[in-house]
Amino acid sequence: MERRLAAIMFTDIVGYTALMGESEAKGLRARERHRALVRPLVETYHGEAIEARGDESLAVFPTALDAVNCALAIEETLAGDGELRLHIGIHTGDIVVENGEVTGDAVNIAARIRSFAESGVCVSGEV
Repeated sequence: MERRLAAIMFTDIVGYTALMGESEAKGLRARERHRALVRPLVETYHGEAIEARGDESLAVFPTALDAVNCALAIEETLAGDGELRLHIGIHTGDIVVENGEVTGDAVNIAARIRSFAESGVCVSGEV
């Protein structure tokens, strides 16, 4: 088990449940677009894409600045896109890494912060 300080970024698709209810094909396309967009940008900004489950993604970064710059790049890429909008939450704190999984209170806080972003980025006071 490893403990370290990190910036945590959670993303998910705005309205994903309704989109899947409307059309599973549209929902699955949105999920694939989300993953195809986020993963390379996370790597560009020195982050590590930890997991993508459903319409969510979790990434960790060595600094809050890297996480925020990644989130802004995501928003810039999606500007004017009427179909794909994301909630993005960022928090900085201690994480626990064990067997490739990232956990800890800071991860939970980042997940909750994401829900405050109606569409766009929401950061904690620590960030």
